[in-house]
Amino acid sequence: MPWAVVWNSNAGHGQAKQFLDQSVGRYVEQSLNDDRQQVTYYQTEPGSGARQIAQRLSKGKDLRVVLLGGDGTVHEFLEGALQGGAHQLHPIQLVIFPTGTANALYESIYRPVVRAEGNDDWRWLAMHCANGAQTYPLTLMQISSGNTRYACVVVSHALHAAILRDSEALRAEHPGLERFKIAAAQNASCWWNARLTLHPGPNRAVKRYITDTDSFEEIKNGYENTQQGDIIVDGPFVYMNAMVVERLEPTFVPAPFASGHCKPSLRRSNEELDVIVIRPTQNPILDRNASESQRRAFGHGPLTQVLFEGMYNEGSHVKFKYNSDGSISTHGDGPSVVEYFRASGYSWHANDDRASTTCIDGTVIESRDVKVNALPQDAITVRVNL
Repeated sequence: MPWAVVWNSNAGHGQAKQFLDQSVGRYVEQSLNDDRQQVTYYQTEPGSGARQIAQRLSKGKDLRVVLLGGDGTVHEFLEGALQGGAHQLHPIQLVIFPTGTANALYESIYRPVVRAEGNDDWRWLAMHCANGAQTYPLTLMQISSGNTRYACVVVSHALHAAILRDSEALRAEHPGLERFKIAAAQNASCWWNARLTLHPGPNRAVKRYITDTDSFEEIKNGYENTQQGDIIVDGPFVYMNAMVVERLEPTFVPAPFASGHCKPSLRRSNEELDVIVIRPTQNPILDRNASESQRRAFGHGPLTQVLFEGMYNEGSHVKFKYNSDGSISTHGDGPSVVEYFRASGYSWHANDDRASTTCIDGTVIESRDVKVNALPQDAITVRVNL
C-alpha cells in the first residue's frame, strides 16, 4: 500500500516545507516505503485545506498518510475523508509529524518529554513507530448543526469557544500560544446560558467522575434525567468542552482521563466522550443573578485557579472543591468545582446568541442547537501507530 504525504505550509510557524525537504521526505522514501511504491506529495490549498486532498485519496481504498501540520490539518483531512459518510470510509493509517501551534492530538497520544532548544526529536515519535504492529484507534466525534461535521480533538462551547473565536484577531501579533491566554483574559467574566443534555450509549450509562472515590460512577441523583437515561445540566456555564484527548496544549490538560495514559479503571472507551463542565452557580456564594463585579471576581479568582493551577498542572483541577466562603482548594468540603462527565454524546441548546458559539477542532461556527456523538468503532477505522 503506497504512502501519501500531505503538508500544510501555513501550520504553526510555517516549518512543514522545511522539515519535508530536509528530512521527512527522505525518511518516508527510505524507511517507511517498504514495498517501494511511488510516494505522492500534496500541499494543502488555502481555503479548502486538506479536505479536497483527502476526498481524492480516500475513494475506494485503504490509506497510509503522513501529515505535516497541526490539529487543524488533521481535522481538515479527516473531515474530507468522511465527506461521504463514515460507513463509506476505508481504513486510514495516520502518521502525524507535528508542525502546528498546539498539536493537541499528537501531544495526547505520544506525550513527548524532551523539548530542548533546537532539538526536534519530539516530532519524530510517530514516524519512528509507523511500521510497527501496535496501533491505537482514534475516537471521532460527529457534530450535527444543520451540516454534519467531524472532530478528532474537541468540541467546545462557552469560554473555550470564545477563546478560539477571539484569538484569531490576535494571531498576527501573537502567533504562538500566548494569544489564547490573552483571549481567555478577555472573556473571563462572561457566563453562557444554555442547556446541556448528556446521552447514554447502548448498555452504557452517563457517568461522572467522583473525586472522593477516584472513579467514574453512574449518576443516580443531583440532576434532572429522562426515561431514556439522558442527564440534563442547566446553565449558566463558564466552561464546557467535549474531548477525546487529554490536552489542548503541551502542558494544558482539561480532560486528564480522555487519553490512554491514566490508570485502566479511569480510561475512556473508544465510543465515549469526556465532557468537562464548570458552572459558576455551583459556587456556594453565587447564583444566576450575580452582579457584574461578582462575575468578574469569579473569573479572576476560582476560574483562573482552575485554568492555571489545575489544567496547566497536569489536570489537577479535577480535585478542586469549594469551601463555604466560595474559595477553592483540594481540601474543600463543598461541591466539586469541575463536573467531569463521560457520555456517548450530548446536545447543546443555547438560550441566547452568546451561547451559540461552538468550536470544532479550532473551527468556529454559530448554532443555537448542536448535537455531538462519538462515532461507533465499527463505523470508522482511523488508527495511529504506537
